Amino acid sequence: KSGALRICIDPKPLNEALKRERYQIPVIDDLLPNLSEARVFFKVDLASAFWHLELDEESSKLTTFSTPYGRFRWLRLPFGLNVSSEIFQERLNQELLGLEGVRCIADDILVYGTNEKDDQNFERLLERCKEKSIKLN
Repeated sequence: KSGALRICIDPKPLNEALKRERYQIPVIDDLLPNLSEARVFFKVDLASAFWHLELDEESSKLTTFSTPYGRFRWLRLPFGLNVSSEIFQERLNQELLGLEGVRCIADDILVYGTNEKDDQNFERLLERCKEKSIKLN
């Protein structure tokens, strides 16, 4: 999109070795019952979603890859790992827990309410994102 260099690795060997902790990622059908009364909607998208999560030292070392310029490792959660989506979804849900009228699917956050007064739901989301250093597009 931006023309910037984007590094992609083949994580198949690492994915085969990783033990997944299952976390149910919601689908739109999970959200629809909550939206039946809603009349006001906002949708925001996280910037570089997985990169919000720092890897610990041990996990970072597992992501080491080689290039003609040397060996490198990810310091933040990379895309492509079979655990990334579940880890990210669980953490984002934890960070936004308790916010009324806010639901997440992957890196999209839906804010909803029954009328314009529920703009407060969006304002509370923005406050929480600032507090937790969650960057939005």
